[in-house]
Amino acid sequence: MSNNKTQPDLAAYEILSHGFMLPDYFQGCGVAFTPFNSVVTGCGSSESEAFSDALDQMAENGASLSFVESLEANNKPSEEPIPEEYEESLYYVSVRYNSPEN
Repeated sequence: MSNNKTQPDLAAYEILSHGFMLPDYFQGCGVAFTPFNSVVTGCGSSESEAFSDALDQMAENGASLSFVESLEANNKPSEEPIPEEYEESLYYVSVRYNSPEN
C-alpha cells in the first residue's frame, strides 16, 4: 500500500472582502466545504490595511515569502477608509489558501 499524498496547489487561493462592520458582528471565516486547508483574516481601517494584515498572518503561519509577495503584487485592494459615521467598525479581508503543512 502506498501513501501518495498529493501536494496542495499553492497557486490556488481565494480573497474574500467581508466589508466593514463592528467587531462583535464579524462571524469569522473558515475552510469547510472549500478546496482550501488554511485561512487567515485581517482587519484594519481600510480594505488595503486589512489585506496587509491578512498577508502578515500568512507569513507568520509559514506561507512562503514568494507566495505572500505574489498575492500582494497581484491584488490591489481599496485604500478608501471607513466612513466617519462608522468609525467603530473595522474592515475584514480573508485569504483562503493551501498550506503545504496541512
